[in-house]
Amino acid sequence: MLIPPGPRVSAVLKNISRVSDGIGGYVDTWVVADTVKGVLVVVSGNERLQYNKETVTGDYLFYARKVTYTPKEADELVYGTRRFRILFVNSTFMNTKFFILELVEVK
Repeated sequence: MLIPPGPRVSAVLKNISRVSDGIGGYVDTWVVADTVKGVLVVVSGNERLQYNKETVTGDYLFYARKVTYTPKEADELVYGTRRFRILFVNSTFMNTKFFILELVEVK
């Protein structure tokens, strides 16, 4: 797999961390997990991807080289002022250098 042509953008991967609220409970906060450079591609409205019989209906794909942090489906990708929820991480066993994130924009 090759990263498609297009402008390389720098984005931030964030994950949820539970932090004590000081009164016996906790609060979920987004913390920066890693910074990644890749290509953000818009998926057309009638294009859907299928992985192991699970259909994913994201609006964007983000192609990038692997970084120290391995993204998960519960994480977010932040690019500038735009936030994207990660629906699916395509990081196949044979592919150790790249990953594809299936994203939907959080409004």
